[in-house]
Amino acid sequence: MKCGTKGVSKISLLASFLFLYVPIQPAAFTQEAVIENFLIKKGSDEVDKVFFCPGQGETIESIIIALILSAQKIHGALYLLSQKTIIEALIAAHKKGIEIQLVIDNGALSNTGNFLFLPRAGVPIFLFDGTRFAPLMHNKFLIFKNVPKVGDVVVSGSMNFTQSGLFSNAENFTVRNKSEIIAQYARQFHDLIGKCDRLILSPTKPQTKRKRTRQEHQDQEEPYDIPDHIAKKLATGKMARYVTQIKK
Repeated sequence: MKCGTKGVSKISLLASFLFLYVPIQPAAFTQEAVIENFLIKKGSDEVDKVFFCPGQGETIESIIIALILSAQKIHGALYLLSQKTIIEALIAAHKKGIEIQLVIDNGALSNTGNFLFLPRAGVPIFLFDGTRFAPLMHNKFLIFKNVPKVGDVVVSGSMNFTQSGLFSNAENFTVRNKSEIIAQYARQFHDLIGKCDRLILSPTKPQTKRKRTRQEHQDQEEPYDIPDHIAKKLATGKMARYVTQIKK
């Protein structure tokens, strides 16, 4: 069957469209870009921001991860922690040598098992003893020390660090860097950690020598930045403009 000129044109147009429609993958989504664009006030070194879920859940998630991967020390108290991207970032920061200490409510043991990846990776987790001090450790705050461009920062609010907290419930989330406020949170953290027991777990199932070697090779070739799950989502969502590089 012969194809006319119009037929060839249509085929060429379709081929061009399919070529352009190849999905892009993020190569680098930097925490510096997130901090610069969402936390820093122009002409000021003050950070005093408020965000709301679920509408800004994606932004909040990216801010938390950016701060985790930028800070030199992380202390905090979280009633619930189960969001995998945040857990992955905390483990990555711990592997880089960042000091992390987290107080978690005892109830988290029966609520979700995701946070158990943290103590298994060696991240210091402290369980609040509600039988002796208070029914619940209901705080939701993290203190980040020595974050580039913003210094010490505290995040807090009504939001649990969970999928529902970020993307389903009506919640609030604040980010501040005033020294007197951070000092108050630091005192609260030290008071809480004195009422806790350290949760120590054995590592997850040991890898075979072959798997371990392959993983070590991947770690050397692919330095950790933003977790893949969130990077891919952000690169195709509202925050795509903050992806510094893309590749087909």
